[in-house]
Amino acid sequence: LVEPNEPNDSRAQATLLTYGQRVRGLVTAGDRCDYYKFQGMRGDYVTMPASLQVEIYNNTGGYLADNYADEDLPFSYSLPYTGLYYVEVCAYYFLDYSPLYSGDYEMVIDRMMLAGVKTNGVAGGLGYGMGDILAWMPGSNQWLMYFDGSDAGLLATTNVMDFDVVQEQIYNAGEVPEYLLMAFKTATTLKNYGVPFKAAPQDVVLFEPWALGQRTSGNWEMYLDGSDIGLTTLAETIDAVDLQQSEYEYLILSTTGRATVIPSGGGAPFSAEDEDLFVCGAPPGGWNTVTFCRLYFDGSAAGLPAAADIASVYIDPASYDMYMTFAAATTVNGVVYKPSDVAVCRPNNFTMPLTSCTWLPKFWTGSAH
Repeated sequence: LVEPNEPNDSRAQATLLTYGQRVRGLVTAGDRCDYYKFQGMRGDYVTMPASLQVEIYNNTGGYLADNYADEDLPFSYSLPYTGLYYVEVCAYYFLDYSPLYSGDYEMVIDRMMLAGVKTNGVAGGLGYGMGDILAWMPGSNQWLMYFDGSDAGLLATTNVMDFDVVQEQIYNAGEVPEYLLMAFKTATTLKNYGVPFKAAPQDVVLFEPWALGQRTSGNWEMYLDGSDIGLTTLAETIDAVDLQQSEYEYLILSTTGRATVIPSGGGAPFSAEDEDLFVCGAPPGGWNTVTFCRLYFDGSAAGLPAAADIASVYIDPASYDMYMTFAAATTVNGVVYKPSDVAVCRPNNFTMPLTSCTWLPKFWTGSAH
């Protein structure tokens, strides 16, 4: 193989790549590392091949993460800032620096998009259950299993309402995220280091992964006890979860119906409809949840019909754009969104509660994928 990207044997010579651009390279005993660079956006969940040793560095050469763990998934990492990143691809080496592998490889940097599912089905030949989380790589149009619910102890009838992948932004932990947050449609029995506990539909639980993919393993614990903030009824089932990380952490939530939230950390009770979002301080305290809460997004004021039910949410940490799905077909600004589609609200005001949006073009049409 004659490499078209040589010389790229240092960061100064790094080959510039764009998302989805596939290149081939060669590593040997005499040329054991290749370097690439790309422009990324804060919050992008990027994925890279795991057939070789891969490390990612910031724009000043500081180490961020690597793929040293044995994973079924490609190496992936949530970008902590907007700007330039470097990627080092090397042959695997033992402690005596003898090469374990040399030869050609394929390299592609792509954004990994994660999707929860509400039913059993097949995507791109991959079978999934409603307790699973899938990963889609748009560059290769490939679906992979990200979180296998059955491996993590979930019953086949357990429905994950929403989830969030939380990666430490200060002390970087490689491609395995620090934890996942989830909410379930029904009461679910989980195990905390072998000791069973029951999570209610009004709770948020934390999963600490030891491995992800087709061989998911890890430990469960309570993250937010919904009853401690007044969530006890069926209408107060949590169906949207997103953790915002900045100087402080904030948990964004929505429920399947009208919720009466009673902040356990002080503040007046308030109501939130199923088209609204509310925010609570994080971490909230697990079984002894003590936190402030307030209304974050007034959906009806921002143009959502009263019948809308926000069924999942992700807030871009850089732009504060709100990506959301709905529990049933919903029309917003003349555009029909099915439950598998993704709408984007760009806030026009930044005073809570947010009451005005510019609704961007449909971000995702589920039936097309």
